[in-house]
Amino acid sequence: TFPVVALFPSRHKYPAPSRPPKCITKWFPLSKKTALIDPEKTASFFNILLQKQADSILIAYTDTNTATGAMAIPALNIAKAWTLAKHSSIFSAELQAIKQCLQMIYNNDQSYPGVIIFCDSSPAILAIKSSNPSENEAISEIRELMDSLLSSGTLTTLNWGSEPLWHCRLRSGHHYLNAFNHRINMEADLSCRYGCNAIEDPRHILVECPKKERARQKMKQLFNNKKLVLNFETLLGLNTNLDTRTQFLIRKELATFLKQTVLTSIV
Repeated sequence: TFPVVALFPSRHKYPAPSRPPKCITKWFPLSKKTALIDPEKTASFFNILLQKQADSILIAYTDTNTATGAMAIPALNIAKAWTLAKHSSIFSAELQAIKQCLQMIYNNDQSYPGVIIFCDSSPAILAIKSSNPSENEAISEIRELMDSLLSSGTLTTLNWGSEPLWHCRLRSGHHYLNAFNHRINMEADLSCRYGCNAIEDPRHILVECPKKERARQKMKQLFNNKKLVLNFETLLGLNTNLDTRTQFLIRKELATFLKQTVLTSIV
């Protein structure tokens, strides 16, 4: 089970900053509603944005709700999920996820010129960017981490909007498949809903489930053409040896697979 992360206390009183933190904020050109309706279009927009980034820029993702949170930094092979205390808000959960990302990067031995964190909570981004006083300890800690990273040459960018939500969830392990539901509720059935004698986790549903074998053929053909082995890590863009164009083609086929199999409703 995941450790419980308590709500942030407000015991510490931080002085109001005299200026907003030195970070960049950007906004994804599609609304969340549009992104959910057309995941292929969203993936296309997202990949165009990624192609404009230098390879040395670190990319991170957050995904939260009121019960659980998750973050992923694919280039560092880091994915973390946790549960939150009862009555947590999406706002608090997103702040926790952003802080976790920054802390992981700060603790890493390698230095990067920049980090982009994709987050789908605009209130969290606006609160961090604001110069207004805040008694929320998480906001102050995030600002301090940003300043510490900047002092070592790493500029933080907070980008509202995300990769299609299913992609981030599958990477981070934070999704609606039965394996994750079982972690939250031990009485929940963790077996594959399609009748397989297997645990329903991302690896099974994407690569192994025989019920989805027919829909998987186009992905297999792409991998064969590229002389790649169809595996979970490469499907989710965790194979850093691939060029950007190949990553885009794989992501496009994965989006088509999830849409055709109606899996976007459960991931």
